[in-house]
Amino acid sequence: MGAARATQTARPDAEPVVGNLVGRMAGGTGQSHPIRFRDRPDSGLGAAQLQRLQAPPFRHGAIQWQNSAMVRLEGVGLQYRPAAGGVPGPAVLSGLSFDVPEGGFRWLLGPSGAGKTSLLRLLHLAVRPTDGRLTILGTEVDHAARHALPALRRRIGMVFQDFRLLPHLVAYDNVALPLRLGGRPEGQIRADVTEMLRWVGLQKKANALPAELSGGEQQRVAIARAVVGRPNLLLADEPTGNLDDIQAERLMVLLHELNRVGTTVIVATHNDALVARHPGDALRLDNGRLLAGG
Repeated sequence: MGAARATQTARPDAEPVVGNLVGRMAGGTGQSHPIRFRDRPDSGLGAAQLQRLQAPPFRHGAIQWQNSAMVRLEGVGLQYRPAAGGVPGPAVLSGLSFDVPEGGFRWLLGPSGAGKTSLLRLLHLAVRPTDGRLTILGTEVDHAARHALPALRRRIGMVFQDFRLLPHLVAYDNVALPLRLGGRPEGQIRADVTEMLRWVGLQKKANALPAELSGGEQQRVAIARAVVGRPNLLLADEPTGNLDDIQAERLMVLLHELNRVGTTVIVATHNDALVARHPGDALRLDNGRLLAGG
């Protein structure tokens, strides 16, 4: 990860590698598939624009379907622990019990302060529950050894509202970062990142710094970074909060396509209009408690 402009970018000689990547992921056809979403009159995107979005470069069936829960909470509570000698704070989550099946999509709803971000931090393994049992991808997180969590976390993608791109790295290197940290060969990284940037429509912005990208483009880089490792579970915390309606709609198309090919997706939002345009099962929180969806 050198200087901002000295990067492994999308190069003409990378095209055959990209073709091979798509072939491996799409069952050997070497072709991606156009999204088959209907043209919504209120979406801000026309049929031609939707058709230009390509399906993510994941082979159908790559995620193992076991008809079981991807996420399971049983009486889970969270209370942030104070520094030594401090007074424990109030519980931010209490008595949460629900399942999200493999390949499921869930909205995570509730007003500000309801506990949505705290729940996503639990699911991203940033903290452990102080009460109850949390099981993710078959692993009981509350009893797992600390050294076992990094490998589990690599199977979980996270999209943040504020993007959290490294400002000194171009788009290509921001997307490549988790693969490099995971020790992937540079040739494989080049192929995967190039194809992922193509999927989110930013192949021509591979050399752009975050400051040179619009808010919607930065969010698409963040999505590419979250899913380039092909996670089983994708979490998104208010991902449309900094986007206009057209960019928000495009983001939802990308998330639905990921879900369509088997990724479990949980999206936290307080955008009721967005939820109305994309109805689906929802978990609703208030004051750290589950009101609906359990």
